Amino acid sequence: RASSEPLNQEVALTALASCCSAIEAQAAEAKDAFRERVRNYPCGRVSEVTGQLRISRSPEEVDQVIEAFEERVDMETREALTQALEITVVPCAGALADVLGRRLAFWEAEIEESWSHWSAQASLFHDACRGAAEVWQKLRESTRALIDKLAEPTSVPSEETPPIVYLVPFLDYRAVQRHRRWDDAHDALAHAAASVALLGAWTEYHHLRGDGEVLKEARELLNTLLEALESRFDPSRYAGSEAATSALAMDETWCLVAPLAERSWQLRQVQDGGPLCPSEASVPSEGSHPWWSPKSWRRVGDDDTGTPTEMDSATAALDAASAALATASALGSDEDATGFGR
Repeated sequence: RASSEPLNQEVALTALASCCSAIEAQAAEAKDAFRERVRNYPCGRVSEVTGQLRISRSPEEVDQVIEAFEERVDMETREALTQALEITVVPCAGALADVLGRRLAFWEAEIEESWSHWSAQASLFHDACRGAAEVWQKLRESTRALIDKLAEPTSVPSEETPPIVYLVPFLDYRAVQRHRRWDDAHDALAHAAASVALLGAWTEYHHLRGDGEVLKEARELLNTLLEALESRFDPSRYAGSEAATSALAMDETWCLVAPLAERSWQLRQVQDGGPLCPSEASVPSEGSHPWWSPKSWRRVGDDDTGTPTEMDSATAALDAASAALATASALGSDEDATGFGR
């Protein structure tokens, strides 16, 4: 009952002890509940490089997430204990009741707002997942349809078209149009291959695996695209898979993520002695590079070991970035930008 009478000091100290005990018990329960959760569900931290959630897979990375969570719980606990000290300094029970009432109303509103925000974001997330699945399926179907179309004799441009036709298109408009469509098809396949390679690097760095089915489809799609680029187009006139490699070299996201993703992949091979994903378990080993890396792509003119005779610009950039990361690690920083921790 709210009152203007001063609080009894002994009663105030007893209430303070009870309140502090309850706060500390809740903090301990929160830590135990989180440790139990990470044993059954993925957890992660926001990457300092991309600003996106990076799933923690190794025990060391999981320990870092747990440590960060417990540090936050400890900070919140200290703040709550500090606020609880007001029990011993308020002039009367009425003033304490007014303060607690205002704080209760404030935090109830905060919780309601957070719940509404979470619900809205969860709906957006599920909608985005459905949209991504639909786009992915359309990409696979469109790619297959385009490659099948390229195999038709009527789609292949004639090699006997006189050069004058390209200067004066109206002399043989159909031939010029066929050549332009062939060029567009090459560019489309190269762009698609670069996009799938970027997705592979992105999922590797952020440890996004799921059941492995999409990664398996992505790998098969990339192989199909690269094979079409190398076999369907005249290497004397078209760059083939080198066009995809050049597109990656000019992509800022690729240049940022690919070196870190390859390092993550290499560490995974060392720690686990082989691929972890179901998509990689049933296919031959790629050697020393992941499937999405241009270093693992076979090109026209490769030697018997599958090593390209000329290193492309994107691969050289990847090597340089990897070397820079290794040098930075050797300087002894406790935690580098890759998020791998100590």
